[in-house]
Amino acid sequence: MIDEALGVEVVAEPPWVRVRHGAKSALYPERDPERFLAALREGFAAVRFADDADVVAVRFADDIDVRGEPAFDADERRALRVDVALHWLRYFASVREPARITAGELAHPQSWDIVLAAARAKCGGDPAAFALAARLLGVLPEDVARWRRVEDDRLANM
Repeated sequence: MIDEALGVEVVAEPPWVRVRHGAKSALYPERDPERFLAALREGFAAVRFADDADVVAVRFADDIDVRGEPAFDADERRALRVDVALHWLRYFASVREPARITAGELAHPQSWDIVLAAARAKCGGDPAAFALAARLLGVLPEDVARWRRVEDDRLANM
């Protein structure tokens, strides 16, 4: 099954489904591609970036918004929302709980990591990446920078 709006393909590989999204391909513990796709669509709908309402009014030119700041275009935003939803579907499967992705998942550090990685790939350096990620997450750039510093310290000292 292909969902062109989400840019994903879901194929049965019993007892799993394979999900292809861009260059990524992963197996999920679900037997029914239609049921998986329904859960993904539901999760995608729940993952909304803080500046989604502003994006309608902002024009993009070469990945820069009219304010002169780096920005994700509509396709990149869609792909990033799918990445976050797929992450949470995998999480719920790993803990053997029914998938129930909510808007609150975007506030979780695992989602912040996905968003910041995409912002770093887009912007390069951290100050610009922190600002772009913060705009999507609805927080201040210094909140993202502090979280990343604490998370890096935690990982280095495990």
